[in-house]
Amino acid sequence: MNIGIIGLGNMGLPLFKKLIRNNFNVNVLIEKNNTQKLIKCNVYKQNNLNDFIKNSSTIISVLPNSKITLEIVNNISSHSFNHQKKWLDICSSCPNDVKNIDKILNENNIKYIDAPVSGGPKGMNDGTLTSIVSGPKKTYKDILPIIELYSDKIYYISHEVGTSSMIKIANNTLLALHLISAAEILNILDKKNINIKEALQFINHSSGRSWATLQRYPEHILTNKYDYGFSYELHKKDILTFLNTTEISNKFLLDKLKDIYQDNNSFLRENMDHTEIVKIIK
Repeated sequence: MNIGIIGLGNMGLPLFKKLIRNNFNVNVLIEKNNTQKLIKCNVYKQNNLNDFIKNSSTIISVLPNSKITLEIVNNISSHSFNHQKKWLDICSSCPNDVKNIDKILNENNIKYIDAPVSGGPKGMNDGTLTSIVSGPKKTYKDILPIIELYSDKIYYISHEVGTSSMIKIANNTLLALHLISAAEILNILDKKNINIKEALQFINHSSGRSWATLQRYPEHILTNKYDYGFSYELHKKDILTFLNTTEISNKFLLDKLKDIYQDNNSFLRENMDHTEIVKIIK
């Protein structure tokens, strides 16, 4: 099977290496000015998009946002492919963009699967990502062995593309609420000279726990590493996409969350990790 991959960043590069290790024939689409040294694969520049797709039975996009994916598919020459292709998109996407991507791809004989993931670069490396999938069920079943390379928890949610993307950005919005609420509560305990690490031992076996207290605080915040590998800018993009496509008037917490992530003062530095949002909580 010839697999085409677009995007070799924090998530795409370990996926590329995983595909090579599993003896897939891999095609890579890169920007004209990309200088990455790639071996054991066929490299195509973006101006050769149609050849890249023609020589790939399945395409996987691992891009920072869905606007980039939409821009790429808009450059496909219409009706170029005699044999049906499959497109697996594991980006965290805007649901409206996903529907437009799906429409364009279907017009070009390409079946689209909307399958964002959770678990970060470590999960990709370890093959322990969680995937949520929407799109045609037959295409999902055909493409499942590829998803199983990087994901050990897979939830097929709907035949309608965009459903999984909506759930994914909802999840990332909940993560932001959990991070900020945990930061406020734990800062209060800290000011009362209570050891936060010891307090979390109790909290994380009790009803107040969340993934922010279970994983982000112990592994990335209390260590002062802030090194999860999911950027603040990408997290902000998902949160504001969710809030801007949802009626949130008179919803106190979501209104406040939107204010926080729209505030330029919440951006602390270039390449800021999403966990660093807790630093703004005094």
